[in-house]
Amino acid sequence: MDLSRLEDLKQKLDTSKDLSVVGNYFFDHFGENSEFLDLGKPGRNEVLEAFIDALGRQLCGGKCVITNLLLVKVPTTHFIHGGCFINGRLANVIYFEDIEVGLLCLVPAKPGGQTMFSRFSAQALPPEAMTSKN
Repeated sequence: MDLSRLEDLKQKLDTSKDLSVVGNYFFDHFGENSEFLDLGKPGRNEVLEAFIDALGRQLCGGKCVITNLLLVKVPTTHFIHGGCFINGRLANVIYFEDIEVGLLCLVPAKPGGQTMFSRFSAQALPPEAMTSKN
């Protein structure tokens, strides 16, 4: 499978002002492509999992119960995608480990509601910033 469109997705994720464009691009080119879905392997990423929890709390007013989390790593790329339920609402996530940028899409609780999108990014602190001063 040609994964060159992952670079297009990464660019859109990094620069788009309309985050629904990013989510739609993922689903149009990858999310419903069985060949792409077969490439991935279940995996974990602690940074991404922490973001999902923090964003869930922020988007849901402080309370966040995450269930059925499944993250899928695509070998030979730095790309992870997956889904879960946050307080019973379907959530999808994409994340590029190499640029540490991702997108969380939270589906509305009731039909007719708006999907919530949140772009997030991580930045590692230098070791000296992480030392505690007594």
